[in-house]
Amino acid sequence: MWCTFGTCCCCCCCCCVAELVSDTHFERSLRLVISFGSLKRAQFLNALEERLKPELAKAKEPDSTLKAFAGLFDGVNFKKGTELAFATHHQGQLVTQIDGKQVGSIQSPALVKALFDIYVGPDPVSTDAKSSIAKGLAALINE
Repeated sequence: MWCTFGTCCCCCCCCCVAELVSDTHFERSLRLVISFGSLKRAQFLNALEERLKPELAKAKEPDSTLKAFAGLFDGVNFKKGTELAFATHHQGQLVTQIDGKQVGSIQSPALVKALFDIYVGPDPVSTDAKSSIAKGLAALINE
């Protein structure tokens, strides 16, 4: 499949995934499953904050957004197998679920973009994961 979303001409659309998932009209979700048995809440939040804070600052998003997001994880025990799901259904609304239970919703297009960029943006935490997502998305579009 050739890219129809931008100017690239790759065969797997890896460079187009970020463009697609940052579109506020495009429903998307992200599912993380904790695979490390002794992950502390502070470790998880510090890792997220390290990536989210600069992007939210660039977007002039108030500090209260990151604080509200971190608050969704109050009292969460990050044991092996804990499932975190993030979805966006309405322009810029991030819905968070932990182990299948909705724990909150935050209206912030900047937070949605920053969170999804961690995994499919220009500097993803895992290039292999981004590539896998891109190939799956390309296959879906190609059907």
